[in-house]
Amino acid sequence: MRRVMRLATILLALVAVGSSAEADWVLTTLGSFNGSNGSAPRDSLIADAQGNLYGTTSAGGANGSGTVFKLTTGTSPNLAALSSFNGTNGATPFGGLIADAQGNLYGTTVGGGANNDGTVFKLTTGANPTLTTVASFNGGDGSRPYGGLIIDTQGNVYGTTSGGGANGDGTVFKLTPGANPTLTTLATFNGANGNLPTAGLLADGQGNLYGTTEGGGAHGDGTVFKLTTGGIPTLTTLASFSGSNGISPFFGSLIADAQGNLYGTTDQGGANGDGTVFKLTTGVSPTLTTLASFNGSNGSTPTK
Repeated sequence: MRRVMRLATILLALVAVGSSAEADWVLTTLGSFNGSNGSAPRDSLIADAQGNLYGTTSAGGANGSGTVFKLTTGTSPNLAALSSFNGTNGATPFGGLIADAQGNLYGTTVGGGANNDGTVFKLTTGANPTLTTVASFNGGDGSRPYGGLIIDTQGNVYGTTSGGGANGDGTVFKLTPGANPTLTTLATFNGANGNLPTAGLLADGQGNLYGTTEGGGAHGDGTVFKLTTGGIPTLTTLASFSGSNGISPFFGSLIADAQGNLYGTTDQGGANGDGTVFKLTTGVSPTLTTLASFNGSNGSTPTK
């Protein structure tokens, strides 16, 4: 596994002062991690209606296996761990969090759980936050979920695992909520159609899922894929990276514009070997275009 770029271990706010194009920006530290409240946060934050921020750390906490934290952002910001992982309930959450309609938080851990292959967890956020392991991966249904989750209007949760499945190359999964949550493997990677999906997913208005794999595909350099979720799920490779147009779209998830074009980054490759920004049209004949190549001076290896 290639190296992962760590996020800073402090939470910062940038505030624009003034309204001109040359406004001054003020950098403010809202909270600092100290080990006991977590360390090494690796993904983005989410906010509730009151402006409180939530996220995960991949290490630290009461047991050294990571935390879910909350940062209040009022006059006196306060950073506190809501829950600590202990191995049994999961370990090392890399992905960020999502929230359901009731404000419950969901996320994944890379390790821990019943089989040490990772978990999907739920955290209630009331007066007494409660962490529940919703599902434990067992290898056959996937392992090591690095990417974040997404949720549909019915509360179903979708994500990827970087390993496991029928071929050991990773999976796309669906978790139905409720009293008896059910984990279903929607697709399994096999190398030819990609392997190591380490990023999260993106959904379009029809419920189709899009994502990337770090390796595999026609050239072994990674892919962009589409998964239909109606009827019998069908996995299609939309594009394979080939080195000159990028290598290894690592942890960063895709985004889409109003026309449905997809955008993302690759960790390596491109004109200078330092990574790329790419665009993929998603019509009848998907077309992959390199929008920019990093060259070291303007950046390199744009990982999470």
